[in-house]
Amino acid sequence: IKNKKLLYFYIRDYKGGEKMAQNSLFDLSPDLIDKLHECPMYVFNGHCVPRATTILSATLPNESIVFWANGLGFKGIGYRKELNRLAAIGTLSHNQIEAYLREGIYPEEPTPSFESFLQWWEKVNGLGKNVSVVCMEKKMACPWYGGTMDMLLDIEGYKLLVDFKTSSHVSYRYILQLTAYKKLMEVNGLGSPNGILVLQLPRDGSGYKEYSYSYSIPEHAEFLNHAEENFLQLVKSYWYTKIGEDIFKRCS
Repeated sequence: IKNKKLLYFYIRDYKGGEKMAQNSLFDLSPDLIDKLHECPMYVFNGHCVPRATTILSATLPNESIVFWANGLGFKGIGYRKELNRLAAIGTLSHNQIEAYLREGIYPEEPTPSFESFLQWWEKVNGLGKNVSVVCMEKKMACPWYGGTMDMLLDIEGYKLLVDFKTSSHVSYRYILQLTAYKKLMEVNGLGSPNGILVLQLPRDGSGYKEYSYSYSIPEHAEFLNHAEENFLQLVKSYWYTKIGEDIFKRCS
């Protein structure tokens, strides 16, 4: 096996490219990353890295998807076709929200999710506080993965990392995803958010629901720190598996 050092990982954490004492992540050769993964969407220092959601899908079982797909089969509906249809609705809703916030463009045919977002946006702006959008749909990457944050809000100095979900069900994996983005913010010199929000905007137009957590609340901070460490362990597992599969192919 070429370069046996690649078989040994030493745990590291990075912030702004500098090593920190706290152990969380591991060192990967850029050449190894390119060899084991092809992902044109996210690039760090010229090397491809996987999506955070790809890592979650590869390392966390999702039995509800299996049951959902099985139910579609009984109805004679193709799983992939329906998945693509729902994804297209979600993408359209995201695009409408972005166009509205960036350009003030109200869509000619708003999706139910967009209308639910407007209800939430009016509530936020009715709090009597200064609210501003710091960034939207921002792509970020680090040596191990990449992702796109939906929105970062500034509410009188309180930085809120927001992710829009048009699905009918919200799960713990969405919290993992947001803590992954929080880590990306830190690596990319964007600072740390004061809180995170999963904003559920179901496709059926049934309104919105907030899943909000603040680092200033001890119980929330403990939960979010656990989720972040949980995600980093999944990152480690993902790359260990990729390397193991590559070694197996070369040794078989």
